[in-house]
Amino acid sequence: MVSAPPVLVTGAGGYLGARVIARLEAAGIAHAAVTRASTGLHCDLMDAAAVRDLVQRTAAETVIHCAARVPAGMDEFTSDALARENIAMVDNLIAAAPAHIVFTSTMTVYRDPPRLPVREEDASTGLPGYPGGKLAAERRLLEAHHLRATILRLPGLFGPPRSGGLLYNAARAFAAGRPPLTPAPAPLWTIMHVDDAATMCLRAAQRTSTGSMLLNCAYPVRTSVQSVLAELAELLDAPVPAVPDAPFFEMDVSRLGAELGPPAGNLHDRLRELAAQARRESTAFKTSGNHHA
Repeated sequence: MVSAPPVLVTGAGGYLGARVIARLEAAGIAHAAVTRASTGLHCDLMDAAAVRDLVQRTAAETVIHCAARVPAGMDEFTSDALARENIAMVDNLIAAAPAHIVFTSTMTVYRDPPRLPVREEDASTGLPGYPGGKLAAERRLLEAHHLRATILRLPGLFGPPRSGGLLYNAARAFAAGRPPLTPAPAPLWTIMHVDDAATMCLRAAQRTSTGSMLLNCAYPVRTSVQSVLAELAELLDAPVPAVPDAPFFEMDVSRLGAELGPPAGNLHDRLRELAAQARRESTAFKTSGNHHA
């Protein structure tokens, strides 16, 4: 019996990529973890020849592209050099010509949206740096008629094993009885649990409909930094912080629902999980401190 070609996952050592690998393993789907490190299949995605060799050698038909240069701060967020690297990786994958590329894009392609919920056609123009690079990569994929692309515009991700970011740090602060640090000015913002995002990547890889497709990928809720932190504070019996002028944001996910189905989880349950995690970690910290006192 001929075995199925593996699904290649780039950035498999990263936060989302590792969770995608876990989902593929749980589903019993042949896969290969592509990293720049010595573990998994080593490949420098900036090297066009290496990418072409990887796709040909594995006979991969589907690539889930999670790898990206992610900005470490606002200076890098607007870096055109960073954007060019992310575009180059996509260009090299397109040239290697697998049958299907699942591309993990970003909600940051929306700036000053004309309406809520935002539709896929509402992406902004003239974006600098990281969001501009993601948008340019989307266009290249949609114009590559020799392959199919499924593009998922993802929000901010949270959930284990990440121990950082606005939501996690706020949960830890609430559990410890401290006010959280809040961003000023508050950005357009919504979130998704990393496991729900990984599940959507797996569904996208298994998509059977023809043609390329651009999909908002989010929970069907309207959120702001204020509204999410308020819900988390209430779950942890903490005072609700004031986040002035926090804008609301919501993606239109009707196309996602029709094509891939709704996310496996929902924001309210995932926030309850985060609150429970924060309580456990706070209790463990206090117990450890008492032990060493």
